[in-house]
Amino acid sequence: MKKQGFTLAEVLITLGLLGVVAAITLPALFNNVEKHKWENGLKAAYNIMTNGFAEMMAEEGVDNLKDTALWRECVMGKTIANSTLQENGKCAVKHFKNYFNAASVENGVPRDITIYDLHNSIATTDMGETIRFTLSNNMTLNAMFLYVDDRSRSECNTIKENGGSMCSVVSNIFVDVNGNKKPNTIGKDIYYFEVDKYGKVYPEGGLDETLFDKNTATEANWKSTCNGKPVPASCSGMTSFNLTARVVEDGYRINYLK
Repeated sequence: MKKQGFTLAEVLITLGLLGVVAAITLPALFNNVEKHKWENGLKAAYNIMTNGFAEMMAEEGVDNLKDTALWRECVMGKTIANSTLQENGKCAVKHFKNYFNAASVENGVPRDITIYDLHNSIATTDMGETIRFTLSNNMTLNAMFLYVDDRSRSECNTIKENGGSMCSVVSNIFVDVNGNKKPNTIGKDIYYFEVDKYGKVYPEGGLDETLFDKNTATEANWKSTCNGKPVPASCSGMTSFNLTARVVEDGYRINYLK
């Protein structure tokens, strides 16, 4: 009986085809793995912030963040930013670390880190005016603590009538879900949240944050540009922190990347 087998040419052709398939599929596979890491990191960040502020208030027996030791002892009627970072930052660190498992602390963003938008342009932010907490999972929270930015009672009523609940801001927090690792890009590994005086965390660009800024808005900022679409070069709305609310409201899925 004649022995069956493959010729060298057939083997080489098969290997070549496998190589082509791998070249096509592997980059997409790696991209999906990265997307899942960013998505899971963002969800974890939201939970860390929500639980951390809730624990802070519970431990101190208050229901308002401005009544906690961090705000009473460190903010004292002014924003912890710019010139007050060095003097009040140390105070904030003491209280913040108790609830957020921060491994290290510094001011602003390290000079060797550049932040980009989804069009690979260098993005300017206010992160340099913050206190940077690196958590034990290497995630970083760049936080600015405010005394309080309250809306009036009538403005708050209007906000609630339009479906919102955010009537104050006491902290702005930029999240880098993988710390100093690249890509350092807004809408991939970098996002932005605001915190009200009751410890509730709101994503930038959502209906609550939009109503807080405008109080007569009818929809979230992120929905007003490029809703449900990938990232075309012409879509300027894909360069902002409004992407935070889009990911959160899409069930922690980065659906705008191809």
